[in-house]
Amino acid sequence: MKRYFNHLLLVLVLCCAVLCNGSPLQAAYDVRQEVVAIIREYYPDPVDPGVLQRATARAVVEGLNDPFSHYMTPEQFSRFMQGINGSFVGIGIFIEMFPEGLMITDTLPDSPAHLAGLKKGDLITSINHQALTGLTLEEAARRLEGQEGSQVLLTVMRGSQRFELRLKRVALDAPTVYALQLHDRVGYVAINSFGSDTASELENYVKAMDMDADQWILDLRGNSGGYLYTAAEVAGYFINAGNMVTMRQKDEWLELPVVPQAARINEPLILLVDSNSASAAELLAAALKDYRRALLVGETTYGKATMQQGFTLSNGHILLLTTAEGYSPLGNKIHRQGVEPDLKVKAEEALDAARLLLSQPVGGSSHAYITVEGGKCLIDLTLARSDEFWESWLSITQNLDSMAVECDIASAMHTVILSRADIARRWPVFYPDYRLAGEYHNLDRAQAVSLEINGLPDNWAEVKSAFELLDGQSGERIPFDIAVQGTSITLEPLGPLNGQEYWLLWHGVPFAHAPSDPLPPAIVILRYSN
Repeated sequence: MKRYFNHLLLVLVLCCAVLCNGSPLQAAYDVRQEVVAIIREYYPDPVDPGVLQRATARAVVEGLNDPFSHYMTPEQFSRFMQGINGSFVGIGIFIEMFPEGLMITDTLPDSPAHLAGLKKGDLITSINHQALTGLTLEEAARRLEGQEGSQVLLTVMRGSQRFELRLKRVALDAPTVYALQLHDRVGYVAINSFGSDTASELENYVKAMDMDADQWILDLRGNSGGYLYTAAEVAGYFINAGNMVTMRQKDEWLELPVVPQAARINEPLILLVDSNSASAAELLAAALKDYRRALLVGETTYGKATMQQGFTLSNGHILLLTTAEGYSPLGNKIHRQGVEPDLKVKAEEALDAARLLLSQPVGGSSHAYITVEGGKCLIDLTLARSDEFWESWLSITQNLDSMAVECDIASAMHTVILSRADIARRWPVFYPDYRLAGEYHNLDRAQAVSLEINGLPDNWAEVKSAFELLDGQSGERIPFDIAVQGTSITLEPLGPLNGQEYWLLWHGVPFAHAPSDPLPPAIVILRYSN
């Protein structure tokens, strides 16, 4: 879930005081000289001499063309540091961006939003009478920002009800760790940033959940960094020794070791990452991957593996300067490249994908197994083809070259190997234990379809409830009528057909009607042209 407060890109901040005296003009000149001297001593990459000759301190920093080095006022730096620790000024909502506006996914306890009755599912359509349609999440969230004590006017939709709320912005502290116990003894932990209290927050959850969790999911999606030492502390809950990161500085290489913890998670671990996992988050991900401690699922990370130090200048302003670049424990480059997941899936499907990968199929049920980084993951196909997990299973399989399935065919388990071509057709991924009974092309959505499913029993009409019509892309169930015309079945969908491919499933004859030699279930592929 997305947090209202900005996720910041700081990896490591060390504040140093540099004191100078002199007249205002001399001070301005000295500040520029201070900045140049600090860059020469600490900046790890070569700098064009012309950049160091620029007229002002700010211009010198901008000339580095480093998106993570900044010349900041004390106020800017203070807000920057507050964001890392989850402190911010706002109304206390968690949000996601939708075409119509900001959807509230949760509220902070005792925040203005919570006390005013805002809740999950409410949609903010405008802020201070300015519509949010067409904005990015960052642009819309920026309109919520303001000074402590100022007010913001929200227009909110709750279902068909529209109302306005005027809320006061206050200083808030949001936890950096969120956790809950999922079904099947899976512990879920999301870390939003690496603040000063993150390790202790995590330890509280680990102690509370460890007795009830046999498997874990660590979610770093949207985590854009924080204190590097905190990330090393977090690593210590999963790794008991070794280096967290190797850092290239201007004149030397340093290693930051993992900080071992008394409370440790030893069970299987899946780590979720996305394109917004950056800085300390992707350095932690790289370490867990190098040590083969976690299976990484999601998207390639952001690719920001530089570390910054904060230097207090003689005029009170702050130079936030890149002073090192981080590499994985095995020496893999991360900056501008990111960390590749072991299994690529869409970010929004990553959590459900992880839950599927950790599912434990019941003996005798049809299940798939895929091999990722030498490990075998079993997936319960009954779970995979449910409404809740359909999209995530599709996301898992679309990047595979092959997979194996254990199917219950004719009351016996058989191994079926699916090729890349089979996976691209989609239906074998969901229903490998079904026989293909026909494919129909260029169908007209406005007309009923006449088709045949060879081998149906004579008493099929008694068990027509065994039929099901699905959208082959989304898995949506479509209501329909069927009727017999000679040897053909006429299918008439009762709901709108917005997709291109639909599957008519016949799940087989119920046990009470089954012949002595029951036929396997069948699938018919329907493709529409308009």
